[in-house]
Amino acid sequence: MRARHFLAALTLLVGLSGAAQPQWRFHLAFEDATGARDTIWLVYDVTATSNEGGVDTSLGEGAVEMNPGEFNVWMYNWDFDSTKTLAYPYTEFPHHGGQEIHAFNYEYPIILRWDPWLFQAPDLPPPSYIPGGQMLSEYFFWNNNEQDGHAYILGPGWGDSVVVDPPLPQMTLFPLTVNLGVGSTVGIEEAQRPNDLAIRPNPAHDRLKIDSGGPLGWVRICGADGRTYVE
Repeated sequence: MRARHFLAALTLLVGLSGAAQPQWRFHLAFEDATGARDTIWLVYDVTATSNEGGVDTSLGEGAVEMNPGEFNVWMYNWDFDSTKTLAYPYTEFPHHGGQEIHAFNYEYPIILRWDPWLFQAPDLPPPSYIPGGQMLSEYFFWNNNEQDGHAYILGPGWGDSVVVDPPLPQMTLFPLTVNLGVGSTVGIEEAQRPNDLAIRPNPAHDRLKIDSGGPLGWVRICGADGRTYVE
């Protein structure tokens, strides 16, 4: 495939930042039957510490106040306080131990949403992608997208949302464990990131040049501020 110029109509996350190793943020968004919403974040950052290093309050790991009368999701930080963000150093990339998500004051069905293409975001350290992930709970033990398995697989080719409506009271969604970088979870061969993919220049302003050894399905261009400029 010959190189082409694109003004703004591709399909890949392009970080408009000159940082050597930009922060990687993965979100899991929840919406219950009443329309109430909440989100948790899993982050890789060069400044993050491991659990022995304490709580990275500058990255959002500090304790959060939650109204018990509203729908909330949360995790425990390294001080065993409730938080909605956990951060990891790139020395632990692309794997980390499972994070258990808790919730209260919700009604089923619950919709979970995420962005599977974040696993192939540009500028990630070797192996230059995160090999998917998985969600585990009593509900996903019986209702999942993994053949002959008991987990719901995350990653390109596996969808970007799921509706949870347990048929039995014991098949609850929470606590929900999320593992990133667990196993080879790329659902389709075409979803794998081409080894010869190159994006120039980066940072960019109004024009990008993308060289790829294969076809690109779609492109989304984001800035360092997290805003989507083209999709």
